[in-house]
Amino acid sequence: MKKTFLLVVVCLATFALQAQKVDISLNLKKGATYQSKSVSIGEITQEVMGQSIKIDMEITGVMAFTVTNQLDNAFEIDGKYVSLVMNMKMPQTTMTFSSETPDSQDPLSSMLAKMTQRSFQFTLSKKGEVLAVKNLDVLMDSALSEIGDLPAVQKEQLMKQLSDSYGEDAFRGSMGTMLTIFPDHPVAVGDSWKSSLALKSGMTMDVAMTYTFKGEEGGFYLISGEGTMATPEGGSPVVSNGMQMSFEMSGSMVSDLKLDKKTGWVMAGTSEQQMTGKTKVAPTDQLPNGMDIPMTMKTTSTYTGN
Repeated sequence: MKKTFLLVVVCLATFALQAQKVDISLNLKKGATYQSKSVSIGEITQEVMGQSIKIDMEITGVMAFTVTNQLDNAFEIDGKYVSLVMNMKMPQTTMTFSSETPDSQDPLSSMLAKMTQRSFQFTLSKKGEVLAVKNLDVLMDSALSEIGDLPAVQKEQLMKQLSDSYGEDAFRGSMGTMLTIFPDHPVAVGDSWKSSLALKSGMTMDVAMTYTFKGEEGGFYLISGEGTMATPEGGSPVVSNGMQMSFEMSGSMVSDLKLDKKTGWVMAGTSEQQMTGKTKVAPTDQLPNGMDIPMTMKTTSTYTGN
């Protein structure tokens, strides 16, 4: 009888512990600086006129975020790119662009180096939503203006490359992928909640995720997520190399994240995205019937913070 009673007590205590709800959100401190490093490795395969073309990409970024003001439900932050590196491997060529080579003759590397010398400002809610961004476009314009005389067409191409990877939409997307993960109410272990995100850089993409609180490990909260990604029907086309293109892509995303219990900051995490679909090239004089290009994309991203 005593053994049964003790077993019941232990079970009830365990259940009560598991049922405890916690408020998982950002709790950053004014004056503190938080760093985040992201590494995204992508593989794109396209079928063009019966030929398979593979493109490998690796984008590494280190950012520093200094909290300048703490509001009721948000933080004002001074953001700075610390290091930016892009590697691309395509058939018959490999390219590297890096802020670590400021004296490079490559204009894009020079621009990346200039971008690490300035900061911009943004407002971040306690639930991880970027509410406003200031001076990021000024930062890129300044970087472009300081690399010397270039033909107008080349300047336009460089600015588009920079904007697609590091502009406001790209910044909102990268921060959203990492931080639009918090529940809007206290949760217990095993509870799930939904999150949505619209990515607007380059290829427009709607992301719908379900996150689950997996438990605690030391000083960390563990969260996993899974969901879908898809280009919106009738999404805005983009222009590249004089051709108008639109995308029809869909796929899945899974993630595992480890958050600091005190601050909510992502200290470690991974996400995997897989998509299939096609690129639709609008008719031109050279392609009077246009063209559909089947495409698959796979991206693995890792995050580390301190």
